[in-house]
Amino acid sequence: MKSKIYANPLEDSALDQYVTALSQPDAIQGALMADAHTGYTLPIGAVIKSKKIYPSYVGNDIGCGVLGYELNIDWRTLDLESIRDSIVRDIPIGKNFNDISNQKNRYLFSDANHICDTKYTGGEMGKFLDSIFNEEYAKSIGTLGGGNHFIELCKGYENNNTWIVVHSGSRSMGGKLGSYYMKLASAENITIDKRSILDSYLIGKEDTLAHNPKRFAKNFEAHIESVIISTPIKNAAGHHGLSLSDELGLQYLYDMNVCLDFAMLNREVMANKVMDIIGVGDDTILNKINSHHNHAEDVGDGIIHRKGASQADTGVLSIIPANMRDGSFIVRGLGNPDSMCSSSHGAGRVMSRTKARQVLSLDNYKEEMKNIVNNHTDENIDEAPDAYKNIFDVMEAQKDLVEIVDRIIPILNIKGN
Repeated sequence: MKSKIYANPLEDSALDQYVTALSQPDAIQGALMADAHTGYTLPIGAVIKSKKIYPSYVGNDIGCGVLGYELNIDWRTLDLESIRDSIVRDIPIGKNFNDISNQKNRYLFSDANHICDTKYTGGEMGKFLDSIFNEEYAKSIGTLGGGNHFIELCKGYENNNTWIVVHSGSRSMGGKLGSYYMKLASAENITIDKRSILDSYLIGKEDTLAHNPKRFAKNFEAHIESVIISTPIKNAAGHHGLSLSDELGLQYLYDMNVCLDFAMLNREVMANKVMDIIGVGDDTILNKINSHHNHAEDVGDGIIHRKGASQADTGVLSIIPANMRDGSFIVRGLGNPDSMCSSSHGAGRVMSRTKARQVLSLDNYKEEMKNIVNNHTDENIDEAPDAYKNIFDVMEAQKDLVEIVDRIIPILNIKGN
């Protein structure tokens, strides 16, 4: 089996996760990006090609990624502290959500409606996504989230243009959808007594069974699914795949793509809000780049899963963030088949959040960030630059995967606390 590891050093636990994924009977090819580190089920930075689609290989933050706008605006003209205060006031960050009672919340803009009409690619959402979509859309659109998600203003390395960079995902919609399909995919490991469930379910429905057996069977299968969803499973986020020859696998792929669109729209809403705060319009946008990190795609002879990895097909532009001090690299994909046309999605953590809080110096963290306008508190030390791998080593390790087009440097950083 073809495999390529770009990460060095690499934790034993991450390597174990990777080897386990490649040992699955339907695995075809694997690669570990230069930023790889231990995750859940699959390492962050893993790319796996298989004959089945694995919801756990995409994870809960479906469509997490980075959006960048290059603006024809000189960063030296900006009132960064005022912009920071407005972003914190107007864009929900961390665990904050919009008021779901207001279906037309202030973060929506005209282009958002194409997601609301989501029967948009010739198919229809699965019943679970359909049941949560409107509520999750209303409360999640235009919200940043926490952890390593951020909103940045950056300056060009070679010029004085302003960049807006937003790192976020599909929020609670992707989280709920991921958990739902992971549980269904792992259902083969659940022992349930269909006979006893049928006996109980049949009470009061004898007429339906007698006169409309097809309807009864359909309703009963839906009931079995609800039993599975409500049954505790020790490791739903395991190596459990779905076939694209089955309805459930196809439905997951469709619903996942809905979440990808939503995640990109979510970033666009926030980036547009920042433009409103700065006081500029679309006519100032010179470049627009979007990179998804957590997704799967059907490439004909298999499904490529990227868990914390960016697409790097020939000529495709993407953004690779380093950390809140060192900014991001604008890169162009080289289409390398050894990585399945993939690259790192960032620098990658070199230590866990828990360890970072234990060992990193708060004084050093504040010193590193003193010249970057920010909203940080002492609680953000788990996102300090020293918690991440050296981005320059990471970029050197993947020089066969992407070419560097530009580097942009942070002048303002907003973290979801």
